[in-house]
Parts: sequence; C-alpha cells; structure tokens
Amino acid sequence: MFRGDGGGLADARFTKALTLVPDAGTSILATFSNGAPAIAESGLLPGRVLLFASGLDPSWSDFPLAGSFLPFLHEAIRHLAESSAKEARSIEIGEGATLWLPGVPEGGGVVLHSPSGDERRIAPQSGPAGVSLELSGADEPGFWVFTTARGDTLASYAVNVPAVESNPDRIPLEEIQARFAGGRPLVLDGAGDLARQIGEARVGREIGSWFLWAAAFFLLAESILAGRVPRGAPTEAAS
Repeated sequence: MFRGDGGGLADARFTKALTLVPDAGTSILATFSNGAPAIAESGLLPGRVLLFASGLDPSWSDFPLAGSFLPFLHEAIRHLAESSAKEARSIEIGEGATLWLPGVPEGGGVVLHSPSGDERRIAPQSGPAGVSLELSGADEPGFWVFTTARGDTLASYAVNVPAVESNPDRIPLEEIQARFAGGRPLVLDGAGDLARQIGEARVGREIGSWFLWAAAFFLLAESILAGRVPRGAPTEAAS
C-alpha cells in the first residue's frame, strides 16, 4: 500500500538517520529523499528482518505524528508475519531447497534430519550471501530439519505430497490402461451390481442357472409333447 506515491510516507520529516550500507542478501524497500536507504530487509536468517534507518524519537523525525505511521506499522507487521513460497519452507516430494546462512554455524557441522529419523551431515557451501545448505531430492513426506552439530535448529522444511494427488476428477480410462503395462485392466460399471461384476472378474460368470432353466424348458416341452401323442388302442383280453 506504500508503493507509488508512498501512501503518505512523504509527509514525514526526518532530521536524523543511520548510514546504512547494504550487504549481499539485503534488499532496500524504501529510501529517503536524498537517496539513502530508509528501510532494508534481510532474508539471510530464517524468517524476515526489517531495519528502519531512522528513529521514532521527536529529535529524529515527526513520523510517529504522521497519519501514515499507524498504517505503516500494521503493514510492516503483516509483511513480517506473512510467508512467501521461499520463507514458508514448504516443498513437494522430489523437490529441493537451498538454505542461506550468514556464516558457518558454531561447531562447523550441520546435520539434516529426515522425517523417518535418518541423519546425514551437510557441508556448508560458500556463496556471495554467506553459506548455503542444500536439501536435494526430498523423497519422503514430513519435516526435514537442519540442525547444528550440538542440536540447535537452523531451519525446517515441510515436504508435502503433490496437490495433484487430491484432485477429485476422474482419471481417463486411457490413462488407467496405460499405467497397467502388464495387462489390460477390467473397468466395472458403477451403475450395475458391483458384487456380481467383481465375482465374475475373479472366478468367471456363473452358468449353473442357465442349465437349470434349460432343464426346466426341456421338461416342459416333454410334458407338452407327451400330452399330444395319441395312445394306442387297448387290446382285448383272450377269453
């Protein structure tokens, strides 16, 4: 809300300010009218850090008396509290992440703990903004935690199952068949009798009832034919 015309920040008057020389890993969010850094942000450590180069004392500025002070304070707190994709340290299975630190932790060693309890030592790599620690190819869901050699937590990453796994859409039949390389899958009709369909898929179709119907048909036909055939004349008994 303070981008563009500054949202009223230009109304404040500053008479004193610290001289800030930004280092690697520091972003300048606002400057004074003379071009000197006014608000700087650092993301080297876990979380966010804001540095305001002036003070709130009346001898430094009248900023606390300006109408933009309270909205600025609320926005600063919101900015520090919110999480972007990087700071949230939330990735999906198979992805990697890089953790930047201002220097090598005390003791020199870093241990990466997997969700199942496995531990591996990670060697910090020197870079322009300090040292980096690599989490490559997280293959297990849960919390992966970087700690120092003495057990202090440096950062943790939540590794999640890909969101596509929760997609309620029906998988196309062609895709299902393509995933079964060993044979063609049998697709059951959800509108029919699933118990009967599963039984037929396992042991075959039951044909005993067809034999019973055939036997009943032939018995009925025999009864009808027997009633229509004329009987022979009775023979007279010999006297």
